[in-house]
Amino acid sequence: GEVSHDRRRACLAHVALDR
Repeated sequence: GEVSHDRRRACLAHVALDR
């Protein structure tokens, strides 16, 4: 389940950069 969390974190990081 840790991998899923890491993937979600990457997505959030991408959104933050986009914002």
